[in-house]
Amino acid sequence: MTWITIKAVPLPCTSDDAPPYPQRTPRPAGDDRPVRGLTSEGLRSKYLATSVRYLATEFLQEVKDAGLSQSSTLYDIEPKIILPKGKAQICPRDGEMGSAYVDCVRGSSNVRGATAMLSYTWGYTIGDVLDGLSEHCRNVGVAAEDEYVWMCCLCINQHRVKALQANGEVVPFESFKEEFGERVRGIGRVVALMSPWKSPHYIKRVWCNFELYTAIELGENACEIFITMPNREFVDLNQALQGSGLTTMWETLADLDVERAEASIQKDKESIFKIIADGPGFHKMNTALAKHLQRWAVMSCRNHRRVKSIRRSQTADDEISLCLRFSELLMNVGAISDAIETLTEGQMIYDMRRQIISFDQAANLETMLGKAKEQIGQTDEALEHYLEARGISENAGTLKSAKGSQLLVNIAILYRKRGDVDEALKVLQEAQEIHQLIGAAESLEAAHLFKNMGMVQVQRNELSEALKLYDKATQIHKITKTLTTPHGAGLLNAIGNLKTKQGDIEGALVAYSEARVIRERTATLLTPGGAALQKDSGKAKSLKGDIEGAIIDYEEALQIREFTGTLESSGGAALLVEVAGMKLRRCTFKRGEAEAALLDYERASSIRTRTNTLDHETVKILQLGIAAAKAAIAAVDGMDDLEVFDGGAAITDKVVPEDAVGPAGWGCCSVGSQV
Repeated sequence: MTWITIKAVPLPCTSDDAPPYPQRTPRPAGDDRPVRGLTSEGLRSKYLATSVRYLATEFLQEVKDAGLSQSSTLYDIEPKIILPKGKAQICPRDGEMGSAYVDCVRGSSNVRGATAMLSYTWGYTIGDVLDGLSEHCRNVGVAAEDEYVWMCCLCINQHRVKALQANGEVVPFESFKEEFGERVRGIGRVVALMSPWKSPHYIKRVWCNFELYTAIELGENACEIFITMPNREFVDLNQALQGSGLTTMWETLADLDVERAEASIQKDKESIFKIIADGPGFHKMNTALAKHLQRWAVMSCRNHRRVKSIRRSQTADDEISLCLRFSELLMNVGAISDAIETLTEGQMIYDMRRQIISFDQAANLETMLGKAKEQIGQTDEALEHYLEARGISENAGTLKSAKGSQLLVNIAILYRKRGDVDEALKVLQEAQEIHQLIGAAESLEAAHLFKNMGMVQVQRNELSEALKLYDKATQIHKITKTLTTPHGAGLLNAIGNLKTKQGDIEGALVAYSEARVIRERTATLLTPGGAALQKDSGKAKSLKGDIEGAIIDYEEALQIREFTGTLESSGGAALLVEVAGMKLRRCTFKRGEAEAALLDYERASSIRTRTNTLDHETVKILQLGIAAAKAAIAAVDGMDDLEVFDGGAAITDKVVPEDAVGPAGWGCCSVGSQV
């Protein structure tokens, strides 16, 4: 095996030695200073909260002493513990008899100004609440005695709530909204307790969604948002990753819908829904929720892997399996450098213990290493890993399996990117034979196979055959109910590209829009697949004449490529060509834009050469682009009396060869799909 080297890029979850969220420095004992800008004693007492340590020890003991257990809900606990605690104490806020639970707690190690606000439902058990808070502390790297959590059941005076209910009074929604918003801003950190991960009860409650909405609207600089769950939910996630892979997670994220939430008071529901609809909208809410749930999944997997590594209790195969599952998750959410770091650890385990590692796991590791190398543009090394995996599988007699077929698809994708479409089609047909042999003709893997066969046919200009293959893939996605997963988004992207090539720009834009919605709902827009989608959408808009829309899409694609560290790949090179063509296609430009276009073309050419993905058509496009950019620079230099230059007319008519200009007008945008 070959060791992986990659330039570090700033991504989530960058090290096993650091938590995924920024750590906070624990405050020294006796430090009673208010937190998060709460400078007055009045504000500090307003957001008084108990520590997680107190809840897990003394409060839990009170629960047990009252004859309750960890399976008791907060509804059960309120009448037996929360209300009696402050019944005989004067409230420090209104001077009346009966106080909130938190006002009865003593000791700076037990109660202080809140460092976080817990968003939850009273139907949760106290065991789940404590387990979730413990997981949260572990994930953010703070001790339980240093995290003070504001909980409405403990920190709002429930005696006053009961009195209002007894009189038939309800706190006006606007008053509650204002008070809650002030609290979230004052504390500055919301921890949302969700369970189960496949269908969180949390998002089924309108008020929980309103709390999350308030935090989202404030922005990450004003309010941090964390999701936490009981540890058993991660165990269930881990089992799902071993079984159905990532499909279950994608389905869960795509199915999130705050519009299905309910409230005990219909008027509250209507008011909250109106605020969301008039503000960010439900799609943005669902997208934000999916992003944070995905972050929880990544964070939990990383922590689980670290704990397993410390225990060293599993076999070498188990250790590699854990690395493979986690790296696949990371790669699919765009954290490429983290995935490579994880695979490097798996590679170390393999090199040290290869004599006791199964052929199956060795082939799986080589396959994932190939995927990682391909993502960052190291195509020669990627092919070496893929072919090594194939050799291992053939020797072990496991190539004719679902994993073996998927390996062949990966090899074919690499051949297609290199322009060797005949070899790609040959390998894909071999994979299809395996699918038929093992009875997997209507599986998610089969849909992926048909999509890639279609992409090869597009490259061969066999558009009608490509359409048939895409139709087959679509039908399988519908049967397997996976059209709303990232796999479905990838298919819609491919269909959009086919429509673009057929000249159906409106149809292409519809397909791209549907794919983007799926990417947003599954929190996979910030991935190489998301970058490719925005590049293709930009090209379609360019062909339509929507230059500003195209520029927006291209800029977003560039940002995603830079964020994921995949700009130096064949996909990144294709994007640079589109961007360069767009710069030259603007109606007017200064010399600097022509120079920037030239640099983009030259960089794309360099990447293509390094990644061995140059074919005849790509070489022609790059040569014409470089010539056009140089011609534009020369033309501008010859017009001393003008600051800007009409590149869309003069160069096209007088300087640039005819075949450098596509049906859209100026630039190489019209042929970008071939790059």
